[in-house]
Amino acid sequence: MTSPASPVGQARAGGGWRRAASSLALALAFPVAVLLLWSAASHGGWVLRAILPTPGDVAETLAQLWRSGELAEHVRVSGWRVVQGFAFGSLAGVVLGLATGLSRLADDLLGPTLRAFFQVPTMAWIPLLILLMGTGEGMKLLVIAKAVAVPVCLSTFEGVRSLSNHHMEVAQVLRLRPWTRWRRLVLPATFPSLVGGLRLGLTAALISLVGVELVSSLAGLGYLLNRGRLVFQIDVVFVSILVIGLIGLTLDTVMRKLDARVGAWRRGGP
Repeated sequence: MTSPASPVGQARAGGGWRRAASSLALALAFPVAVLLLWSAASHGGWVLRAILPTPGDVAETLAQLWRSGELAEHVRVSGWRVVQGFAFGSLAGVVLGLATGLSRLADDLLGPTLRAFFQVPTMAWIPLLILLMGTGEGMKLLVIAKAVAVPVCLSTFEGVRSLSNHHMEVAQVLRLRPWTRWRRLVLPATFPSLVGGLRLGLTAALISLVGVELVSSLAGLGYLLNRGRLVFQIDVVFVSILVIGLIGLTLDTVMRKLDARVGAWRRGGP
């Protein structure tokens, strides 16, 4: 084993830091370039500041909304909607994916209907749901849950179907108990695909959240964005987009880390 204090260990650590710094520099290069171009366009008069506020104006608006507590309240409302919709949609997606993946009968019975249902964009259901349910929280949560359930169900289904018939036949020959079969075969085969589906589900949850809040809401980041558009406060629109993007990036980073951990676990790594 190589000691961290040894020259080889120090070289590896130094190489790791250099790779991390290089990756960070590359990741920041494009946003910094966009920020510089944006600043030049707004300060240089290429575009009217009423249409394109400066980065400083957006930062000042962000600080004001945060100090007043308004931004935190919108984040709380949107976050709670995402949490609930993601939980309901994930549960429904896992149940449907397992049912259709494990049972040919369930797939023949439900599969065609589910695939047709999934092909209809989530936003297309909003007018019908408003007519049936009104504009309350139930409608919003159902929209988000539907958006999440689609990738989770499909990923779970593909994970279950990745189990070969040979593996299931061996389990039957060995007379494995149902729990043992689930723990040894079904879960290891399904879990990596499920994590990927959950990652896609989070992205779908944010997209559907903004869409439904733009259409019908009195609070939330989508509402804040729409309010800025209606009163022509472009700085508020920019703040809303920035906060949504940062939340999405944070959630996706967490899910990527989890996905990497699951991949290492499946390969038997640390």
